[in-house]
Amino acid sequence: MPDAIRLFRFLNATAAIRSIETTSFRVGRVSEFNDPFDWRFVLRNYVPGTELLVQTVQEETLRYLNSRFGVICFSDTLEDPVLWSHYADHHRGVVLEVDHLKNDLLHPVIYTHERPVVDVALLRRPEDRPSLLDAVKTMLARKSPGWSYEREYRVFADLSSCFVADGSYFLQIPKDFLKRVILGLRCPIDEMYIRRSLDLAGFPEVEVARAFDDNLSYQIRTKQFQVD
Repeated sequence: MPDAIRLFRFLNATAAIRSIETTSFRVGRVSEFNDPFDWRFVLRNYVPGTELLVQTVQEETLRYLNSRFGVICFSDTLEDPVLWSHYADHHRGVVLEVDHLKNDLLHPVIYTHERPVVDVALLRRPEDRPSLLDAVKTMLARKSPGWSYEREYRVFADLSSCFVADGSYFLQIPKDFLKRVILGLRCPIDEMYIRRSLDLAGFPEVEVARAFDDNLSYQIRTKQFQVD
């Protein structure tokens, strides 16, 4: 696929099966992130002595962002066992391997000690809200260096383009997007079940594989499942 990047979405087994069977990815919300600094910006050019007002504006803006936008998170590696442990249910989960176009919705996360800064002028009037979008994209792709092991990419999602089910937002998976389903080395799901689920969902070309631990390194390897 031209101008595309291979990425990996780590999920627990239940979420992975749901993604396959509904041909959709669940969209993460600002309020659900496990990093309390995520999407939290610093305001500049405000009047000294109005710090409490600034804090209120920040919280109101976060609520606004949470009601309008979300992200789908990926990594550019599946070999790190720590990612499997943290985000794929201690290796009992699944990784969905995709090819994502390099477009303006996809943002590699920048790991830095500097928090994103927003000019207070962008938040003063409702008509300035469209100008906030560029600042939002900066915020969603900024995390502290301690998270750099994730090697994360984030897909920006407008919630108005999503469908809703069971209190969450979802985006459809394009038919040529999903490439492989990799079961964790402790995943109890049978490969044939995943093969059948993919076929029924309209993904006959998607491969099924199983992760295993490398004998010579601390990396995760994969082996393709073959139907007899």
